[in-house]
Amino acid sequence: MKWAQIEPIFNSLLSEFFEKVAPPENALELVTAQQLLENANASRVVRVSLEEINEELIQYLAKHPEKLRDMSPRKFEELIADMFKNQGYDVTLTPRSKDGGMDVIAVQRDGIGTVMVIVECKRYAESHKVGVEIARGLYGVVEQNRATRGIIATTSFFTRGVIDFRNTIPHRLGLADFDVLSQEILRWKNKIS
Repeated sequence: MKWAQIEPIFNSLLSEFFEKVAPPENALELVTAQQLLENANASRVVRVSLEEINEELIQYLAKHPEKLRDMSPRKFEELIADMFKNQGYDVTLTPRSKDGGMDVIAVQRDGIGTVMVIVECKRYAESHKVGVEIARGLYGVVEQNRATRGIIATTSFFTRGVIDFRNTIPHRLGLADFDVLSQEILRWKNKIS
């Protein structure tokens, strides 16, 4: 079948789907589903709305950093990716599974050269410290990919073994624990306020 034959069926099914899905009670409807389907510029409206939500999330997390631990692991990865994007990096979020030991790839290019940072995200409970095997694994991924640096971002803290290992390669491995991330979110909030 050709697209011209399938397109009317597809559009009909898509319209039917959106008609059945009602917005939650007390929801603010920025655009209707039909407007999204008909208006090529409607995606810009949605994008602006998502940016506002993102700013609200940063404002909230700056006041309640402990809520980082309540995020799903994937949402935590997305937040870290956005954090690097906010700092001017081109960011790639890797697939949810089989990511090769890296969750975020952040690249920054300028007149001097290119920097590639590989980030491994660990959304852990406060009492679940990141062990040295994670740090060694990330360092291997950094070397294999010829990256500039690796960073472990966690909602928890690091064992003494991780800190000792990082101290042997301080320019190649960075550690961002709960306290560091809380401070970074606060800086991010102040930048957007």
